[in-house]
Amino acid sequence: MTKHKFILLAGSSESGKSTAGEYLSSLGAIRIKLRPILLHLHSGNFVRRAGALTRENFDWDELIAAIETLSNEHRDVVMVFESFIDPELAKYVKERASAAACYILYIDAPRALRIARQARKDEINYTSSERIVGQKDEYKQVEGNKCRWEKVSTHLIDNSGKLSTFLDSLATVYRSLIER
Repeated sequence: MTKHKFILLAGSSESGKSTAGEYLSSLGAIRIKLRPILLHLHSGNFVRRAGALTRENFDWDELIAAIETLSNEHRDVVMVFESFIDPELAKYVKERASAAACYILYIDAPRALRIARQARKDEINYTSSERIVGQKDEYKQVEGNKCRWEKVSTHLIDNSGKLSTFLDSLATVYRSLIER
């Protein structure tokens, strides 16, 4: 039986998770967004967070079963699951999923930089961006969960520098997982 390799991607708002997912996909990984998986679960309840529909209070084993189903469709590749909000859920998936290797990758950047990125992305002013990032950070409990992410993550990546440095860090993580 083939054992899969997973990267569970997490990070603060506008830290570079989507960029990471896109880049890892360009290296050969299968990029899978968690939200569509959550929306297809049967347990839990639908909620709207930061303008997007998602699911909360679901059965974690149901999520693992959905991940296992997807992984059986994609043999012999690294699968990137983007993006985890709860560090305990990421740890649970890492421990219970049938992956040969599983990394939890947490990406962070200084708040002011994340606000500036949001402003550029949405073409809005800094004050509006600050409000949006604040709402996202509050929902993700960014400050409260930071220590928890540091404990459960296999890799912490600071995305406050050059894009090339960030991508090099991601490539190193990817190669390390491939070699396992």
